[in-house]
Amino acid sequence: MHEVTKCVKAASWSDLQKLADLLPGWVFRGQTEIKWHLQPTLERFAERVTGGHTLSDIEGHVVTQFKRGAPTYLDDLPMREDIIWWLSLIQSHGGPTRLLDMTRSLYVAAFFAL
Repeated sequence: MHEVTKCVKAASWSDLQKLADLLPGWVFRGQTEIKWHLQPTLERFAERVTGGHTLSDIEGHVVTQFKRGAPTYLDDLPMREDIIWWLSLIQSHGGPTRLLDMTRSLYVAAFFAL
């Protein structure tokens, strides 16, 4: 079985540039700690919520509440059924979602890791 993730660490800017040249086409996630698991904010949020709610229940509540308030703050709204677009909006406004930020730029990932 092939490994789907790999932790890379650069000690200097030149190390980062060398890694960028060695890993073309890769997708990166910038995290401060290598020991952190790849875990969406919805899962971290659910760990703090009590009451035996499922991730689906929690996500449904978050989406419903966001959709209710969105017209007050946003002019261009996605169609009600376009869940991925809604989740993208929620995530970009700091809400918990099942989405995980990734980038094709090692430099952007390094920025978020710092």
